Amino acid sequence: MPFMTLKRYPFLSIDSRWVAKSKWLWDEWAGPRETYSGYIDYWDLVPWQSVAFDDGKTRDYNNAARAQYLPSYAGALIGAVGDIIEYLERDHIDTRTIEARYAGDTSPENVALRDLFFRFYNPAHSECPIVYSRPMTYTFGAKGHIGDNSHQAFFVRADESCDGTEGFRAELGVNFRREFFADAIHYFRTFPASFLPKIPDATPYQRLVCYIIGAGSVPRICINGVWKVVSPGVFPAYGNPYNFVYRGYKAVIIDHGLRFGEGELNEIIVEHVSPRPEDLGAQVIFSLEYFEEA
Repeated sequence: MPFMTLKRYPFLSIDSRWVAKSKWLWDEWAGPRETYSGYIDYWDLVPWQSVAFDDGKTRDYNNAARAQYLPSYAGALIGAVGDIIEYLERDHIDTRTIEARYAGDTSPENVALRDLFFRFYNPAHSECPIVYSRPMTYTFGAKGHIGDNSHQAFFVRADESCDGTEGFRAELGVNFRREFFADAIHYFRTFPASFLPKIPDATPYQRLVCYIIGAGSVPRICINGVWKVVSPGVFPAYGNPYNFVYRGYKAVIIDHGLRFGEGELNEIIVEHVSPRPEDLGAQVIFSLEYFEEA
């Protein structure tokens, strides 16, 4: 019997190329009920929010924007990107590289997985952790790192910001703009089968591993039209903000439905829900695990 070795092949992560659409579920539905329970049934009834493009047109989508990941409750930090980096280290893939694009005006580059979580993908910026958040709107060109993202809903104070500046607050002269609130996002990405490894049809073991962090929760991921529940514990974990998973976690999907055929395409949708509009952002790193004959 041939000797088999376990292979781990990270191939995709959320970056600025993912199309993002956002919704605000609280005012008309979750707020009056003081719960997000049953959000799945209600989701389709809530319209996607409009997003202003730099070309002056308004659409219901744009690319995902960077957000500083410092979610807190009652003055205490309740999550950090180091929580997910620990999972990458345990599986010995934290230094493996993946193609990612930091922002819309940058080029794709090969980035170590552990570096995806820092400003400009530079680990020297350990004080500037990032995830990706709601759709980018107009490019204001503010000097500071924004605490939420460029949808201009909330803005961190200088003592909360990773670089000690107030970001958009000084330019816009407001603390927040309620019309930009969002507490739910869908991220969309289509990619060719060539992104995936060449796995033998007869391989006895194959699974999709998702390394996840979200300011709230990433309850489901849709792969080629089929939704997969990836939220740990009770699903849906809503109704009480304490039930949200702010720290990193690892989800395993056995029957993933990815397409490996030459010329085929795959579509992934990541769903992200948060109980507070100021804490909204997520990262998911997708990796295939399979056995290969040594």
